[in-house]
Amino acid sequence: MSINFKDKDMVATYKAWDNMKRRCLNPSCRSYKYYGARGINVCDRWLDSFDNFLADMGKRQGRKELDRIDNDCDYTPGNCRWATKSEQSRNKRCKGYTFNKYHNKYEARCKRNGFKHFIGYYDTADEAHEAYLAFKQEIDAEKAVI
Repeated sequence: MSINFKDKDMVATYKAWDNMKRRCLNPSCRSYKYYGARGINVCDRWLDSFDNFLADMGKRQGRKELDRIDNDCDYTPGNCRWATKSEQSRNKRCKGYTFNKYHNKYEARCKRNGFKHFIGYYDTADEAHEAYLAFKQEIDAEKAVI
């Protein structure tokens, strides 16, 4: 398919597809550390076919951006959507922990699938991070069973 460069939404859609691949595949890309280096991949259906990407996602409308619904999973038709900046701001990776000044401890927490999970308070950042990772592994194992 040839791109109609007079259609701004089509050009933006093509750029989103191209940027997605660059983030996941090109270690020279500034964003690679957040995508490819973390194991985020592009599905085979989209990897070499803009036409397949376009058929699955449709053209980008307005100011929406390509967004992964589960930020720990790959770019696939079932895990991607066009989202506004506001929608994207509510869909971030779990940091895992933060320092709670009131309790003077590290608080492990996570937001998954729209639900907030309090994991616990810990004396060190390492303990909080380990608790977060264990919790995340447990949730991922539950997902695999479903």
